[in-house]
Amino acid sequence: KVELQLNTVERCSGHAGTYGVKTPTHPVAMKIGRAVFKAMAKNEPDVIASDCALAGHHIAQGMAQAGTPAKALQHPLSLVRMAYGLA
Repeated sequence: KVELQLNTVERCSGHAGTYGVKTPTHPVAMKIGRAVFKAMAKNEPDVIASDCALAGHHIAQGMAQAGTPAKALQHPLSLVRMAYGLA
């Protein structure tokens, strides 16, 4: 038996494509995403997932900077593959 607790956060991560990786705007992108980073870290998840790879890495970076690093980062479809034993 596998137990799953799902915490959905429907907010902007602050990444916004290249905006979040450019040196002049990166601090602003991290500030925009702060609420998401806190919400994702709230229950100390084993895995965080985002359908956007860049946003997922941005969230993981923000969580790590806040002292609550994500244990794993996956795409949602990868989680489905694992659930069905296809990965």
